[in-house]
Amino acid sequence: MRRLTAIFLFASILCLGACTKYVPYSKADIQQGNILSQAQVSQLKLGMSQQAVIKVLGTPSISPAFNTQQLTYVNINIPGKGAKTEKRLILSFKHDRLSRANGDFKTSF
Repeated sequence: MRRLTAIFLFASILCLGACTKYVPYSKADIQQGNILSQAQVSQLKLGMSQQAVIKVLGTPSISPAFNTQQLTYVNINIPGKGAKTEKRLILSFKHDRLSRANGDFKTSF
């Protein structure tokens, strides 16, 4: 009986310890979307085809079904500790050629 009580007490302490905010714990970083670097974006030139852009940057995060003249790259980083960051790059095409870029990255055009 004494052994059963000790096991129950130990299990209760473990369960309650998991519920407290004073016990330090670790949260994993969450990375979603395309991880783009400024060096990759700097390779883009006006007049590039969509296929050439996809070769440089990879497959876009968002491909609109009705607007095939736009590619959207999104990168969301949610660190275990700290603030969430989000970066976007929206590329517009005219006649399958890169015509404009908007977002959080600097372009040479």
